[in-house]
Amino acid sequence: MKKTYSILLLGLLSMLFAEIFSGASQLWFFSAWGWIVGFPLYLMHTVFLLYLALRTKKVTISQLYLFGMIFGLYEALITKVLWVGYFNEAGPTWGTFLGLAVAEFPVLVFFWHPIFSFILPILTYEILTQTSVIQHHNTLSKTRKKNIIIGLGLVSVSAFIVNGNQYDILSANGAFIGSVFLVWLVFLLLKKEPNKISEIIMMKVLPFVIGLIVLYGVTFAFLLPERIPQTATPYLSILAFYVIAILLLIKTKKSELIEESISSKHYGKRNLMFGILCIIVFVNILIWIPAVNDAIVFVFYLVYLGVGTLLFVMNVFKILVNKKTKQIDSTVI
Repeated sequence: MKKTYSILLLGLLSMLFAEIFSGASQLWFFSAWGWIVGFPLYLMHTVFLLYLALRTKKVTISQLYLFGMIFGLYEALITKVLWVGYFNEAGPTWGTFLGLAVAEFPVLVFFWHPIFSFILPILTYEILTQTSVIQHHNTLSKTRKKNIIIGLGLVSVSAFIVNGNQYDILSANGAFIGSVFLVWLVFLLLKKEPNKISEIIMMKVLPFVIGLIVLYGVTFAFLLPERIPQTATPYLSILAFYVIAILLLIKTKKSELIEESISSKHYGKRNLMFGILCIIVFVNILIWIPAVNDAIVFVFYLVYLGVGTLLFVMNVFKILVNKKTKQIDSTVI
């Protein structure tokens, strides 16, 4: 059961960071859709792609970023957002180019899913286990610059939570606190000793492969079928980015899977608790000032669009140009 709970913990962390922090899901744990589609989607993607990263020994932050890009491409075949925009919109915010939504694609594929759906859940899991692969130690080390970035991130996700829950104070607090409670509950069931991240490679991956195939097949055909493109260009564009991410991963070097305990110089459980409290405070302040909250959402959406594009370009440049580098430096992100 310990391995099962560890996998559940990873999935819940991905759901929290990806869906709750974006405001895309509200009280998902009270809905059949949340448990049948939403949660399995994040759990299976996170565990399967992490399994591949560990198996191929490509675990640096930059390499996880590329796996996270592959994660983000689900938004085409499953939700069709990368082609026709968000569910609550009439179409792509800024139109399309080569069949891809100009704004939605870089935000989701270059930023949100690589960072929030994949990298941050993995790093948080490592903080909870107090053990991480050595390639992540630099990222987990505390610095003033990171504290500022984290602080801005906490404000932004609080604004997204408020906006996504349509300024409903009960829904906003319930969505966040309820999701955090589920993470805490599973962590308790593990007796506070979840498997180390490297132990994921000892699991049987076939059920996840089958699950993802079924998920993609069913949702592509039956979830908003009217959004399915009728021309070849949108499909070819998505396929091109799958190929780009895979080729870049192939070009990067393997690294030894060595895990070490994180120390007081790294972010720890107390920092996670402080972050949770900050989000609760920010949510309950911003919910009363809609104009300010809307401005924060707008500004940070543009910031994430720009940062995501920059991260992608930096990773491509580092891999293709800096050929003499022995190891992809985790400080890229």
